[in-house]
Formats: sequence, structure tokens, C-alpha cells
Amino acid sequence: MSKKILRTFFLLTLFFLNILNTYSQQEVISDSVQNINSVNVYYFDIPGYIHRENNELQGLEYELILNYHKYIEEKLHKKIPLQFIPNDSFSSLYNNSKKGRNTDLFIGGFSITDKRLEEVNFSPSYMADITVLVSSLNLPIVKDTIEFVQKFKDVKGLGIAGTTLEKNILNIKQRYLPMMEIVQVDKAEKLWSRLNSEDNYITFVQLDNYLLRLKQGFHLRRQRILQNTELGRGFIFPKNSLHKELMNNFFAEAATKQLIEKLIIKYFGTGAQELLEKINNKTDTQSHEIDLLTKERNMNQDKVIQTELSLNQRNILVAIATFALLLSIGLLIFVYRRYRSEQATLKLIQEKNSEIAVQNEELQQQQEEIISQRDALTKTNTELNIYRNRIGQSIRAAQSIQNAILPTEKQLNEYFDETFIIYLPKDVVSGDFYWFESIDDKLIFIEADCTGHGVSGAFMTIIGNAILNQVVRENRIFSPVQIMTELHKQIQIILQQEENNNFYGMDISIVVIEKTDETTKVTFGGAGQKLYYITPQNQLHSISGSRKKIGGTTKKTSKKIFEEQTFNCPKGTVLYLGSDGYVDQNNSERKSFGSNKFVDLIQKNQNLSLYEQKEEFISTLQIHQKNSDQRDDITVIALKL
Repeated sequence: MSKKILRTFFLLTLFFLNILNTYSQQEVISDSVQNINSVNVYYFDIPGYIHRENNELQGLEYELILNYHKYIEEKLHKKIPLQFIPNDSFSSLYNNSKKGRNTDLFIGGFSITDKRLEEVNFSPSYMADITVLVSSLNLPIVKDTIEFVQKFKDVKGLGIAGTTLEKNILNIKQRYLPMMEIVQVDKAEKLWSRLNSEDNYITFVQLDNYLLRLKQGFHLRRQRILQNTELGRGFIFPKNSLHKELMNNFFAEAATKQLIEKLIIKYFGTGAQELLEKINNKTDTQSHEIDLLTKERNMNQDKVIQTELSLNQRNILVAIATFALLLSIGLLIFVYRRYRSEQATLKLIQEKNSEIAVQNEELQQQQEEIISQRDALTKTNTELNIYRNRIGQSIRAAQSIQNAILPTEKQLNEYFDETFIIYLPKDVVSGDFYWFESIDDKLIFIEADCTGHGVSGAFMTIIGNAILNQVVRENRIFSPVQIMTELHKQIQIILQQEENNNFYGMDISIVVIEKTDETTKVTFGGAGQKLYYITPQNQLHSISGSRKKIGGTTKKTSKKIFEEQTFNCPKGTVLYLGSDGYVDQNNSERKSFGSNKFVDLIQKNQNLSLYEQKEEFISTLQIHQKNSDQRDDITVIALKL
């Protein structure tokens, strides 16, 4: 009975540990994957895989990446920016992959090798990597190496110095054609050109490149001998990448496998699939032959061992007999001592039986309590999962509502020459928002940073948006000072701040733009925020807002007033507004980006288009932040007059 109780207790303990371990792993995996907020794909131009033609990217790997990007957006339930970045050379691309960010991907028809697997991670192989022997069109197809030596004695070998192709063709010269002349070329295009236009040349190439050249109209002939099969081709990502689990799941999808088959035929010709299957069948045959040779070698070794055993049989039998005698004597001594020990142990066990009976009863009661607690924990865990799913659905719905009330870049571009918007919530929903209206001859643009972030901050953005609709659109108040005053009063009334003394409010920037024939008049009013603007003459200016906050009941700012400033700007002036999330973002050393670096960033990129500036702002933030957590909601907006 005691053994059963202990076994049950042990199994229950393992059960609870397994539940906790599984939950912990799920949380870690979920948090880790959710850190994929953008994907940079670095590539080297390889025809058939990723190649720019007519200013557009195309290729097997390019289309696979687009489908993978769509897959992870669906799995993570969010939009993830995707950017393709070219590299100057294949070697620099591979070297960069070893030290890339944990969200970066690297493509360029990479072959999977044992050495590379030690340095980086690969996706599952999406296509075989096979090296084949190719000849000029005038040469015949031979069936074996004997016919090859007879009919190819006058050919010339082609090689590219320092490559695997050169190594393979030198191997052919040493093993089969010692008199063969080898012609070195410095580029792959020259190698293909000679094979296509001149007679009596042979070389080794990868099967996919051969198929691509056939599709392009080259006149070549592939031999069915001396071909090699490697581990395959795949995408590269760093060792600490967040993509590994998602990438494995993506390639395991049946739809992905069907897509790969279509893309292979699309970019390497209709005969590609059949050729790959034939080569795989031949590889299986070669593996069978190797197994037979291995078995034959083992049989020969067994015969040698049997001969040695026969020669030494007499000595072995004597040694065995001696050992058996000594073992028998030892066993007799052991059994006698064991018998005496068991007798003493049996007596002790009998004395402890009464104590064990009492302990057994206590353990039974504890078991019942553990089962009851287990059932309660299971029920609680189920309820928590239900609540978590409901909360997640509600927050995603709130995100959709919040995004719907924000003006888009397309809408703003109807009134401005250029714009850019960087809007990066810390959580699913944001405590930052921006608002725009065109009334009469005025353009009113407002950016606000509400107290808090996440759900609490998002509620404040809805309140602020509703008040601005009433004050500006319905009451037609256009003065920044009057808008801030009304916004301050309404927030205090809605949140009952005189009674409960809560501090919720917002920092804000308001610009009212009126166009004239020659210049544009801009009126700026702010609370806790700055306005930066740069003229076509590359002169950067900044205007600080009032030190009084919108909302809240602090004594320090109760006597301060809101202020506004008016200035004229020539056409082409760019206004920069934003929350403090960008300049306050920490790096891995817990140092913030800072206002000075933000000003330098504006001046450094002032001659770029706003689209290019947006890319620079995002890239600079990512380099500064690296793997650090986002500290606050981030909003940066640029408007070109």
C-alpha cells in the first residue's frame, strides 16, 4: 500500500511540474515571437532566386519571403513592416548574416553545408542542391565513365579560380583525363558563354543554374555521370533568431510545399521537378550500394575474429573455468551474509509496521487534499485562459477602433506636398494619437501624448478625440490657446478631477496653417511639447510649448497659462511634431536617444524626401534600441508645406 501511495504522490508531483513547465514554455515562446515588429531581408542579386528586373524584384526566394511575411502577420495578428536591402557581394552578405539582428533574414541561393550550420541557422531545405557535369552541345551523352574516357579525351575543362567548380574539374583531370587542358575564366558569365557558343568544353555547375540557362535559351548538354548531391538550399538567419519556430512551421505547411513546386517550375523550367526526382532516385541506389559494401567488409572482419578465437580457445576456456570457481565461492559468502542481514532487517521492519500504518493514514488524507487542490487549479486555469482570450479579443477590437479614427498618410497628402507618420504603440493599443481637419482656409493638425500607455492611454485618446471634434468641428474654435483651454476644462469635467484629484491628461502640439499667395502663416501652441521646423534654406528652428499640462490638478501648473506663437514659412518648409517616446527610448546600456541626437537626425536627413527620412528615422531607432524593450508609445510626424 505504501509503495502505491508514494508512486501516486510522485506521479502527481510530475504532473504539476509538467503543467507549470508547459505553461512557462508557452509564455516564453509567445513573448519571444511577439518581439518580431519588423523584418529586414538582406539579399545578393542571384537570377532565379532574387533578381531585380525592370526595377522590380522577382524570383523563387523573393516570392517565398512574401508568403512567409503574410504567414507571420496572420499568426501574430499584427502588421509587420518588410524591407528588402541589397548587398554588394555574396561574401559580405554571408558575413553580415552571422551578426544580424534576431529579426533579420538573409537570402541569395545559399547552399546548406556542415561548416555554415556551425555559424548560422538555416530554414528547412526547400530545394535540392546538386552539382552536375555539363558539356558543349557538340559532345555526346555518355552512359558511364569508361565511355566518358574514350569519347572525351580531346575536351577542355572550364573553371573559375578559387571555387568548388575549379576543384571538381581538377578532380576529373586527375582521375579520368590527365591530358585535359583546363581554361580558367574570372566570371560565371564567361563560363556559360563558352559552353553555349564553343565546342568541346566541359565543366561542373549546379543543377538549378543549368536549368535556368536552358530556360534562357542556352544550347547545352548535361551528362548523367559524376554528379554530387549536397544538403540542399535554404534561407539564413542568425543563431539567436526569433524566426526559427515560425519558419519551421511555415515550411511544414502543405500549401508551402505546393507553392515551392510551382515556383521551381516557374523559375527553372517545366523539366526541373522531373530532373530532381531522377537524381534523388539515383542517390538512393548509390546509398544501397554503399550499404552492401559496408556489410561485406563487416563479414570479412567477423571471419578474422572467428579465426583468432579458435586459436586462443583453450586459454579462454581455462580462464573462464577459473573465474567461474572464484565467482561461485564469492556468491556463497555473499548469500550467507545477505541472509543474516535480512533477518536483522526483518525484525526492524516488524517494529516499524505500527508507525507506518499511522503514516499511511496521514498520506491518504493528504492525497485526497492534493486531488481536491488539483481539480481546483485545473478549473481556475481553464477560467483564466477563457478570460485571457476574451481580453485579447477586446484589445484587438480596440486597436481596430483606434486606428480607424486616425487620419492616414494618403488623406494628409491631399493637403500637404509630403508627409510621414511613425506610429509605434508600446502595447497593442496606444496612448498617443493625432487629429486633422480642414475648415475654410485653415488646416488644423494636432498630435497628443496621453498619460499612460496601453488600455488606460487608449481610453484617454478616445476622450481627447471626441473633445477635439466638438471644440474645433462643431464650435469652430481655431486658436491653439482656446483649443487647449477648452480641452483642459472638458477633461477635468469628464474625469471629475476636482473631486478625486486624479492626474490623467496629455501633452499636446497644435499647428494651425493658413496659406497666402507667397508664404504660409503657422500658429503653434503646445503643452509640454516642442515644434521643430526646417526651411528650404536648411535653417532649423524649434519652438517650446507651454509648461502647463492639459488635464490634472497639480498646484505647480495651476497658475500657468497656455501660449501660442505665429510665424511665416516659405513653401517647402517641413514641420516635425511628436511625443517624447522617440527621444526617451533607451538602448542596451539604458541611455536615452536624447533631444540633441534627434535634432542632428533632422539636420542630417533634411535633403531627403520624407519617405526616405521615415526609413532613416526607423532604422536609426532600431540601431539605437537593438534588443532593448520599447519604453513608451512612439509617434513622429512630418508635414511639408
